[in-house]
Amino acid sequence: DDNGQDLTNYNFGTDGFRATSGGVCVAGGVRGGVDWMRKLAFRYRRIKEIYERYAANVGSLLAPRDRDSWLQIRQDLETVTDTWLTLAMKSLNIINQR
Repeated sequence: DDNGQDLTNYNFGTDGFRATSGGVCVAGGVRGGVDWMRKLAFRYRRIKEIYERYAANVGSLLAPRDRDSWLQIRQDLETVTDTWLTLAMKSLNIINQR
């Protein structure tokens, strides 16, 4: 349902979707209607754009100070979990290669 509209000036904050207490984003109006589906498609396109832009460098999403904190927390988790994240990433890479 994405019509390819330029989303540069699209205001996701006023498109009728809102976060619920469970963190799920829902929209008012007729669920499944053309307008609702188009707005949802815009959101999916925006998520895809962000993913493609930062997939290779997630740290660039954060300010330098926050990035340093994130890296320290990640290192602390690696230490506490006996490199669980590293092992999980290696496993996923092997699966992806197959």
